Amino acid sequence: GLRFAKLTGDPELTWRAVVIRHNYLVRRGRVMDCVDVTREFLPAALNAGAHSVAVFAAGLLAHHLLMLGRLPETSVVVREGLSLAALPNASAMVTNARGITHR
Repeated sequence: GLRFAKLTGDPELTWRAVVIRHNYLVRRGRVMDCVDVTREFLPAALNAGAHSVAVFAAGLLAHHLLMLGRLPETSVVVREGLSLAALPNASAMVTNARGITHR
């Protein structure tokens, strides 16, 4: 699970475990728990230099913060994600969340 993936120190493996955990939580309507899992992962990915997964994590985190109506926090996450978004798909994910926050 996620706990063992974290022990490996591999951000790609940990990201896969985060996504699996996220999918489990979403199916059960536990969006706040999704925010917690993703928010915990994001700095770890950044510290490990795994910017590609950090951008996707920022997009996912922004999406769930929007669902919860936490717009000020969403704005911060979107800005951070955009600053890292060098990959076209990742950039599109974060920009999509940004467009929602600026309507």
